[in-house]
Amino acid sequence: MSTSATVAAIPSSPSAASDVLLYTTLEAESPNNTNPNDHNTIDPSYNYPIWIPWAICGVLFFVIFIITSIAVCLFQDRREKSFIALVTSIVGISLVVFSIFVVPVDIFNVSQTFDPKENSLVIKILYYSIYLILLIFGSVIIPFAYFWYEEDPKLGENEDDDDKLFHTIKFTLFTFIAGILIIIMGLVMSAISGTVADKNSVTDWLKQLVDVEHFGDRAIRFIVGCLAVVGCFGFNIYTAYGLSALPIGLMKRKYLTYKDENVVDRRADEVDEEIDLLQKKYRMKGTSMNREDQKKYDRLRQEKTELENTSIRIERSKKSIIAKLEPCMYPFKLLIGFGILVVIIFLLISLLINLIYRTVTSKCGIACGFVTEENCYFNPLDLLLTYSSIIFPIDYIILALIICLFIWASMVSLSTIGLRFLCVKLYKLKVRSTVPQGLLTSGIFLMFIMLATSFMLPSFAPVYTTFGSQKYQDSTGAWKQCALAAFNFTEHKLSQNVNSVTIGVPVFSIIFYFENWLFVLCFIIGFIVSIFKKPASFEEADTYDHDEEIMKRPLRGRSYKEYATSSTRSSMSLNSYNAIN
Repeated sequence: MSTSATVAAIPSSPSAASDVLLYTTLEAESPNNTNPNDHNTIDPSYNYPIWIPWAICGVLFFVIFIITSIAVCLFQDRREKSFIALVTSIVGISLVVFSIFVVPVDIFNVSQTFDPKENSLVIKILYYSIYLILLIFGSVIIPFAYFWYEEDPKLGENEDDDDKLFHTIKFTLFTFIAGILIIIMGLVMSAISGTVADKNSVTDWLKQLVDVEHFGDRAIRFIVGCLAVVGCFGFNIYTAYGLSALPIGLMKRKYLTYKDENVVDRRADEVDEEIDLLQKKYRMKGTSMNREDQKKYDRLRQEKTELENTSIRIERSKKSIIAKLEPCMYPFKLLIGFGILVVIIFLLISLLINLIYRTVTSKCGIACGFVTEENCYFNPLDLLLTYSSIIFPIDYIILALIICLFIWASMVSLSTIGLRFLCVKLYKLKVRSTVPQGLLTSGIFLMFIMLATSFMLPSFAPVYTTFGSQKYQDSTGAWKQCALAAFNFTEHKLSQNVNSVTIGVPVFSIIFYFENWLFVLCFIIGFIVSIFKKPASFEEADTYDHDEEIMKRPLRGRSYKEYATSSTRSSMSLNSYNAIN
């Protein structure tokens, strides 16, 4: 028996690619004229009840919700609290994280259940429902909570609640309408090059625009693609840097800057002397300061406050429990950091192999974003996940750990870099110091990053995320890993979503391809920066780095004599102590 597989070639132009669907045909010749399906079935070795993926889904959502609630409550500012912002952040971030953890469940459904087609439609609806909920959260609910808190942080204390509600709804509608207009403009631009039976028929053009025949799949693909493209920028900046900074940060040893304390003390004395000179100068004259001296005086006062805060951080770090346990914890942190670094390099090599393979074997080139219909069988991550699927559920645990690593790296990067837009720092993400606006903004950032992560997973392990551990029986009776040449296989809904976006709107495929290379470049740059970056000291890593918080509660319960003795600065006065406590 001889078997040949023919895969439709991908068109060379983006306009043609948007109207063509990939298909596979299996032509088998047999002397007995047997049906090719007889030797092309799913490997029945691992069949599990159909309720297992849904049980996993429910447990995952419950666990994610609990962990997210604890994390958000831990990060929120102790002095500025908002119930609306807290609940919105918990629900929004839980949905964001859950959306990425649906991927292992999707793969489990296709690879291990007895009849995956029974769950396929439900999982597709689940994906679309998550996308819709995230869109509503990102464009309506989170902006509403953000503007509500901006109007009046102290809820319930203002009598003009109607005016506050009116302004909040006004700004929220403005954000929502702006997003809708951008999506409509993109849909119109993407449909201009399309072909319609009657060019003069507005009705036919509108039907093509929203893809009425397929229940609006074109519009959904475009919206999800736009959100994923925006998320790719956050994925490249935050996740790429986090993956490079996370292991290096664990392996670097934090240090106590006792020498810096003397430098701070000397500079504080110099600032006090300069302030005294300015005050004596104008006290003797009996006049007010001129503009230049007033600016200098204000600058010196601000520097003095910063030096006092730095001195307090150093004093706190000396008595920190973490600082005392650091020598014992460092060997374990070094081992964990090295292990994470090996895993990250392994993932990066898999991504590079896939990108190079696509570039070499793609028949359509840059016109379709180097899409290829051939499987890369020497991708290390693909091989690991495929062979580990022999023993259930090792492959799903590995995939879940990879997703957790991406989330952890993104959180570390958000905490280190801060919430920024066009290099402008909006808010900081610190334990017990994140304002409600920062929590809401971090929810939007994570929303885009996790959506981009789901679109990036097929780039790391394309075969496994498309076919899972499915196998088919060839003409010789041997079981092989599923490929496009296989006649009978079920594609994961994640892979279907990504392929429908990239093939249906080819410009997205081009963007995602170059975004993958940009991710590699950002990782390399972040890795070099992390190596040469000075490790954070304990006072720099102090969670109470908010100046006002430090000034209010640096060392409660200590006497002024103890406080003055702990700091060698003779300029520390009783007034400073009273102001601090």
